[in-house]
Amino acid sequence: MQLALGHQTTGRFCGGNKLLVLFLFATLQIYSIAAQRSCYQCQGINCLRSTYKSVETCSNGVDICATVYDGSTIQAQGCLGNLAKHLRTKCDSDDADDLPECHKCNENLCNKWAADVFECVQCDSSSDSKCSNNVDALQPTRCPISRTANMYCFATKDGNRVVRGCTSTLEEQRACLASEKCEMCDPSELGSCNGVRADGGSGGGGGNNNSTSVPPTEKPQPSAGPTIEFSIASCWVILVAYLCKLL
Repeated sequence: MQLALGHQTTGRFCGGNKLLVLFLFATLQIYSIAAQRSCYQCQGINCLRSTYKSVETCSNGVDICATVYDGSTIQAQGCLGNLAKHLRTKCDSDDADDLPECHKCNENLCNKWAADVFECVQCDSSSDSKCSNNVDALQPTRCPISRTANMYCFATKDGNRVVRGCTSTLEEQRACLASEKCEMCDPSELGSCNGVRADGGSGGGGGNNNSTSVPPTEKPQPSAGPTIEFSIASCWVILVAYLCKLL
């Protein structure tokens, strides 16, 4: 009688453990789905169309977002694992300095930045006085992705206000060329090229004094290799594996 009761109790205990494992496995699946990353996606000519907008979800939680360039032109965007092999080879290094034609990042929708050679001083003297009288103290930052064949920095002066930044659309570039108050320059030829003094000198020729397009102001995340972050989901994996070993 006691033996039968012992078997019954053990069976209930084991059954409870199995239910716990099933529950933890289901929770792990939910976390895995939540951890899947979303990236901006395009291929070929679509990458140059300002009206083209597409987002894809990566197939697993360890994939990362990437943008691949040919000079200043975008070749492809998307989850790194989904890119064609000949494009992925441009992203093989984990060292950002060795990736002149690839930008990798591991946050949602983070692949929105131009190649790292395209950096401009980005400021407005109405909120930062150094933009007009101490521009040497400002560091250039990476520009947002341009849907044009060429990327330029700009500097404008209207009265006492000085604005510096990136021209990422044809409309901005045309507006700058048409304005006597705006200058453009190519950052791939001269770093911080729009960091000229507001009272003289030359910085090229481009920008947009009348643009309504406001580029992102946050700094881009550094390039990152395909590393697995230690997260809650990882803890669940370890816990489930441990419980399964006990059963």
